[in-house]
Amino acid sequence: MRLGVLVFLMAFGAATPAAAQGPPYGPADRIPPGEQQQLAAMLDIVRNAERVEALPVEIVGDGLSSSSRTVEKPVAVNAATGRALGRVLTRYDWTSWSPSACMFMPAVAFRFSRGTDSTVVKVCFMCSEMALAGITGRFAEKKILPFEARNRFLRAAKKAFPKKFDEFEEENPDVKAKGL
Repeated sequence: MRLGVLVFLMAFGAATPAAAQGPPYGPADRIPPGEQQQLAAMLDIVRNAERVEALPVEIVGDGLSSSSRTVEKPVAVNAATGRALGRVLTRYDWTSWSPSACMFMPAVAFRFSRGTDSTVVKVCFMCSEMALAGITGRFAEKKILPFEARNRFLRAAKKAFPKKFDEFEEENPDVKAKGL
């Protein structure tokens, strides 16, 4: 009996981590055409943006029930910085799955606008993640930001909102942990 329970626990325990990792996003996975078209349209706006603005983000509520809200107090981002941020978004592999272990608490949003159309990306500097606003399906998931991309967004946020992001520092992948 004990052996049966042990085998069951081992089998269940081995299956749980895989389930917790999310769906296996591989070449065989199909993304619905509507979601692909929505992402393509959003990235086209980013690629051809006439203006880029930084906006503060406010966290509403506490704990797991909290959400974020973009505050309409835009600050213009200069053209060169806007293009650099746009390249981060247009070159990103949005079909990939990103592991996440923290609550997404974005501190800033960047709005890319062309005419009356816009694309908004929210950025969390605590967990180095971003998320597109107003999109559905797999593309609505939080995505891990590589070091350099996080640093680009952080520099732009600090320039738009001086002193608001002083607690955050740029990350350097070349820094090795002491004692390891």
